[in-house]
Amino acid sequence: MSGGLAGFAAIEICVAGTRGAASQEAAFRGIMWMGLLCACLILGAIILTLIRNRMRRVGDRSEPGFSLEQLRQLRDQGRVSIAEYERLKKKLVEQYRETTEGGR
Repeated sequence: MSGGLAGFAAIEICVAGTRGAASQEAAFRGIMWMGLLCACLILGAIILTLIRNRMRRVGDRSEPGFSLEQLRQLRDQGRVSIAEYERLKKKLVEQYRETTEGGR
């Protein structure tokens, strides 16, 4: 729809040379609409960039799905084996170190 308005404004500008004062007003309106369209596109690009940057920052702060205490409880309840507990504990500690060292 906005592309049609820009095209219409361009046609008005081309025809504007043949009508005097009315043509100058039409040319001004066409230029005004094109400027407004450009401003909206620039504003949209800025907003998208800000949203993308914020989402990246939030995504970088990924935390593990469970705590060491919860992992111990799973081990004590017999829901994970001791070998599995050790493997998950090591992974959890590594994730914690990456998070804390990466934030510095």
